[in-house]
Amino acid sequence: MAKGKKKQEEAALALPEMGKVTAASDKDAAEARQALEYIEQLEIRTDAELETAVAMTAEVKEKHREVGETVDYFVAPAKKWIDLVKGAWRPALDSLAKSERALKDKVSAHVKDRESERDKLLVEAGKGDQRALAKADSLITPKVDGMSLRESWKVGVTDPVKVISWCVAENRLEFVLPNEKALRAHVKALGRDPQIPGLAAERDVSVAITVDKVRRAG
Repeated sequence: MAKGKKKQEEAALALPEMGKVTAASDKDAAEARQALEYIEQLEIRTDAELETAVAMTAEVKEKHREVGETVDYFVAPAKKWIDLVKGAWRPALDSLAKSERALKDKVSAHVKDRESERDKLLVEAGKGDQRALAKADSLITPKVDGMSLRESWKVGVTDPVKVISWCVAENRLEFVLPNEKALRAHVKALGRDPQIPGLAAERDVSVAITVDKVRRAG
């Protein structure tokens, strides 16, 4: 019973002959290339030509799906084999990845704590505390071979009114940005260019073709 199951699994993992792959792919490639050459020369000037283009789009989508299914059929055994090999090593890879992440987190937390303490000491040193300055210097993160630091800051606005007031008072208007999300919603609701100075609003149209609806209409 076990032997029979093993043979079935081995048969399922048998890779297709490359000759069959090449024959099938060459045929699809030639047909697709011929269709592309025709479509690139196609012009839409009348309603009838528009309907023809929509119908052709549905045909191309359907052919694209069929070719994709053919590809899936041929690569399924290889994918199964790859999944089995990856699965065999997954426990080792997962443990190593977690180990690396844990070590990086510990190193990052240590450096962050040192820098935070150093920032506090530098504030005290700015008030004339020389001992704080000496201690702050001792907390400078040492250079360690193989370690590089990338500093980033998390910034969040807790009081927009106060931030805007500060920007105006300090003449730092570059920190006050127009709300593009709200502007887009306004233009969409209006359905036209609102003619706001400094704002460019351009209509864009995307087309969706539903194969089943085209079939029913045909």
